[in-house]
Amino acid sequence: MKYLVLAIVLILLQGNNTEDFVKWDKDNKLKWEDFEKQLEGNSIWAAESRLSLHIKFDQPSYFDVQILVEPLFLKSKSWVKIKSNYGLIHEQKHFDIVEIVARKERREINKQKFSTPKEAKIFCMLLHERMELKLDSLQELYDSETVHSTKMKEQSIWNNKIELELNELSEFSNSIINIDFRKRR
Repeated sequence: MKYLVLAIVLILLQGNNTEDFVKWDKDNKLKWEDFEKQLEGNSIWAAESRLSLHIKFDQPSYFDVQILVEPLFLKSKSWVKIKSNYGLIHEQKHFDIVEIVARKERREINKQKFSTPKEAKIFCMLLHERMELKLDSLQELYDSETVHSTKMKEQSIWNNKIELELNELSEFSNSIINIDFRKRR
């Protein structure tokens, strides 16, 4: 009986659990309400986005592999001190940069001709580590050149550059890559 009660409580808690992240979506931009963390102490910055490039490897059958590569915005780790449309665009561009790197990662995975699921997984994990390093460098460059959005001309250049790159990589916008090894024989 106590296990039944525990199971019901867990189901109810899961039903009320809202996701702690936002998945990147070209039609669903960040909102200030997504920044849920309370700022602790002082910061010279107006906001901070905590972002993740998530990868998941799934093998639903012996011959099928699914690889998920998706950018996530972590709501409970992101905060805002000063709200402005301009600042929100800057934070959205950080998120867009993660999507650009995710698309490049998906492109690299799609180029490969894997022989086995194990080979695919090893390649993806090694590639993902390299892409995370690229992402960190690109985010630092973005903030350095825009001086955290305070240089409007540079921010505008980056906004255009990011949109252009998203368009150029649109072929790789699907976050799931399906590999059927039956077709590879």
